[in-house]
Amino acid sequence: MQTAYLGLIGGLSIRSTTAAVMKAVMTTELARLFNFCGLRGKQGFSALQLKEVVCGWCCALFTFIAISTLYRCWYKCKLNSEV
Repeated sequence: MQTAYLGLIGGLSIRSTTAAVMKAVMTTELARLFNFCGLRGKQGFSALQLKEVVCGWCCALFTFIAISTLYRCWYKCKLNSEV
């Protein structure tokens, strides 16, 4: 699977986006074999390169959204103060 595919996935919050990305990259059966730390006989998701891909995409998306929102707010305030 190419990481560009993740560009098609989104959500309204970081939680819903992460859930959508995880659903896209892992089946339920596969996900049941993992937990984040690898406790109780399961494999650790945190040790997988896939974690870096998922975290990287979700963080980049929400960082971009946050920066864009702040920029738009700043620009709007700046325009209003100059009128």
